[in-house]
Amino acid sequence: MPEYMDFLMEPGRRIPVYKRVGVVVCGSGSAGLAAAVCAARNGADVLLVERNSFLGGESTAAYQNWFGGPTDILTGFAKEYAEKLDDRGAARLLERYRTQTAATGIQPLSYHISIEPEEWKYLASDMVEEAGAKVITNTWAVDAIVENREVKGIVIENKSGRQAIFADVVIDATGDADIAARAGASIDKLPKSGYLIAMVPGIRIGGINYRKVADYVRKHPEDFRMPPGDFHFDEENMASIQGLGGWSSLVEEGRKSGEFPADLQGIGLQIYPAATKRGIGYLIGSHLSSSIKE
Repeated sequence: MPEYMDFLMEPGRRIPVYKRVGVVVCGSGSAGLAAAVCAARNGADVLLVERNSFLGGESTAAYQNWFGGPTDILTGFAKEYAEKLDDRGAARLLERYRTQTAATGIQPLSYHISIEPEEWKYLASDMVEEAGAKVITNTWAVDAIVENREVKGIVIENKSGRQAIFADVVIDATGDADIAARAGASIDKLPKSGYLIAMVPGIRIGGINYRKVADYVRKHPEDFRMPPGDFHFDEENMASIQGLGGWSSLVEEGRKSGEFPADLQGIGLQIYPAATKRGIGYLIGSHLSSSIKE
């Protein structure tokens, strides 16, 4: 290609049709999973398209391993899914353990539920299969098929090349509104002022001695944003904590030494029932926000 050219003219090509379905869902994160399962349960012919080799979106691909919001008033599909995770030892719900934990003085956090991302993958797959939806993984949704200002389907790309999927309903659950943008929808980023919170991938680690963690929390309660009062370790109560957020003195040491970013506000250790038994957990460097100020 001549040096002065900054683009390549791609020749036209015939794109084979992979499927025609009632509903195609792009992305299998929390929203896409709920859409696919619920649509299939209501009798729709559903195809779920996922770019990874597993389901779950950010929850499993980047270990964003917690449910947010007032978890003791969950309803609908979110409640069902959280309860199924709890049944598998991969989460812990406030409402199920309120009485049990009251005697210890240690209450589960009401604003989030820590979950096990690996078990999430299995549960998501099981529920999609049980509902009767079909899945295609390792596949990107790369374009929208638009006729007369109406989205009629999507173009996908994978090892088999580019293919088309026609659908009566297209659900964009990509997380970035990829299909909406490709279809011509106007996209805006909010807020216009203030801070945006970055998506920070978690880190799965093993070999955690939770008894030492509990001992550190007792000795340094000022390090934590929500320090438990009479904190002690056992598998039940430690799991009910859900997560430990802060570690402020350690974070400050890391910022001074340059090992941590200057705008790191704290670190979260996400905990769930199986974590303490296996000695594993997920670290999340939270609130890296000032670097992306508008």
